[in-house]
Amino acid sequence: MKMRSSAAVLNRTVLTMPIPNYQSRIANAQALMRSHGMEALLVFSAENLRYLTGYTGEAAYGVLASHTLHLITDYRFVEQANADCLHCTVICRDREKTTLAEVIGEVLGNAAVSRVAVESEHLSLDLFTKIQHHFQPITLVPINGIVEGLRACKDEWEVAQIRRAAQIADQALEALVAQIRLGVSERDLAMELAYLMRAKGADDLAFPIIIGFGENSAKPHCVPGYRALKEGDFVLIDFGAMINGYRSDMTRTFVAGEPTEQQLSMMGTVLRAQEAAIASTRAGVSGQQIDREARRIIDRSPFAHYAGKGLGHGVGLKLHEHPFLGQRCEDTLHTGFVVTIEPGIYIPGVGGVRYEDDVLVGEAGASCLTHAPKFFQISV
Repeated sequence: MKMRSSAAVLNRTVLTMPIPNYQSRIANAQALMRSHGMEALLVFSAENLRYLTGYTGEAAYGVLASHTLHLITDYRFVEQANADCLHCTVICRDREKTTLAEVIGEVLGNAAVSRVAVESEHLSLDLFTKIQHHFQPITLVPINGIVEGLRACKDEWEVAQIRRAAQIADQALEALVAQIRLGVSERDLAMELAYLMRAKGADDLAFPIIIGFGENSAKPHCVPGYRALKEGDFVLIDFGAMINGYRSDMTRTFVAGEPTEQQLSMMGTVLRAQEAAIASTRAGVSGQQIDREARRIIDRSPFAHYAGKGLGHGVGLKLHEHPFLGQRCEDTLHTGFVVTIEPGIYIPGVGGVRYEDDVLVGEAGASCLTHAPKFFQISV
């Protein structure tokens, strides 16, 4: 069976939509920071810096205060920072004369602040101690999730980037499936898929490609190796493209040749579970509720013992970001969230099945951004 295209041919020109509203993002982060009783926030996450400033380089650190945002870098990236960052002040640190802690302390001192939030997930104890030492009047308060909470709700421009990344992935998979033959290795197939995504316009891969044949498909994050494709193998492919820093994430599972009754049952069960979960996804429901719909289908099947533990996650500047859907997820979904829905069944020594799509949450329901068909058999 040949794969039918469900995505239009991509126009590889730059999108004409307006650039992100960084001023609004900065103002929202400042307001949320103040709501936590903080007068400043040290931003060390590369994704959070990019979200607030548009900076795409390396070796940068942000100091967000009530009315200012400073980005600290060095001579290697200062030109790029000045080009990328139109709504913050760029500081070029002389690494031979001044430590990072000293520069941060100076910026905080000039801002006349006392309570400073720090992204503790991205700050070493060593740097934490040095900052405190160089600017003793302040109290550093470990807080996570200020900028991440804002990033969870995508604006129109962000959705457009993810949608384009998903379209590229759709087209790359269509081209790949037509080339799959017995004897090809997982590694070779992964290399070809990476080439196809870049050839179709991806800036980069969203993450290292996951491909598992046969029994290897039971490993949810199988690293492609030299396992050769055989007649009757499961073929699990999990991959995504990146556009302007935003990622897509999709999984499809096929059988090379004629599926067995067990394989058909596994694939049908997972597909029904995914469809039920997507149908229940809308603004106002929790991750628990969505997970419950998928789990209800799998729990009634012969494969309940082999169900994957999680259902999905937010996707955007990071592959895995807030919210994380599953049995313990009490977070409520909001309009503009982009999440994956990816139930799976994994039987050691036999194989695994997962279907995954990126969905955009709306008031009345969810719409899929990934569109590759989900047929069960490929001709080899």
